[in-house]
Amino acid sequence: MISEMQRVIAFVFKRSGKKEMSFSELYLTLSMDLNWFTPGEAQNFIKHAIKNKVLMENKELLKPNFDITAVTTPVGFHPSKKIFEKQIGQKKEEENPGLELKAQDVLELSLIHI
Repeated sequence: MISEMQRVIAFVFKRSGKKEMSFSELYLTLSMDLNWFTPGEAQNFIKHAIKNKVLMENKELLKPNFDITAVTTPVGFHPSKKIFEKQIGQKKEEENPGLELKAQDVLELSLIHI
């Protein structure tokens, strides 16, 4: 059975017409071109796919570790956000925990410019 992760990867590689892509090319396609994920989500998605051997690393290039021609993607396919909870174990609010500003931080930053 084809996982949603495999379906996403197969779609991107078929769309590009390439057998291998760089990490940055793949994450930019997922986040900026297709607007399916944020850049952070796309990077985590790719890292998880490598860890689970869905993608293989060959020097600085990545390629699917399965036959993408055997995967069909329905018209209008869009991955669900559940892919992070089920397959990656990440929730959107955990994406950038270090970038939250507290009221005190904002106050201190505004005082610097006075």
